[in-house]
Amino acid sequence: MDQPALEQIFRRFGDLHRAEYGDVFEASPIEIVNIRVTGIARLPKIASQPAVGGSFSEAQVKTARYAFRRNGVLEVMETPFYRRHLLPLAEPIPGPAIILQTDSTTVVPPGVTLVAEVGGNLMLTID
Repeated sequence: MDQPALEQIFRRFGDLHRAEYGDVFEASPIEIVNIRVTGIARLPKIASQPAVGGSFSEAQVKTARYAFRRNGVLEVMETPFYRRHLLPLAEPIPGPAIILQTDSTTVVPPGVTLVAEVGGNLMLTID
């Protein structure tokens, strides 16, 4: 953003301020608090890949103590961490569990069961 662009923004702001409030305070500095930008691009479609599936022992990365809030009380529980792409398919995984993948993490709290579907979806059901 260069100086001419800023000047155009400030002029437009002055025009809108005058239209809304009937006046503009030319001598008062304008503070930019928030700028929103939208980007649009053409990207290749991501190929849908069905889940491969594996076993619990292949999928499990580690077990760690993790805190969950149940009935208003914070409880620390041993929680298995699994790699999503190696989860066994159609096998229920009771919470607590943490499902790891490159672009997201799925937390399965106590009282929830997760099932990895053949199509790649993770279905969570509240018990």
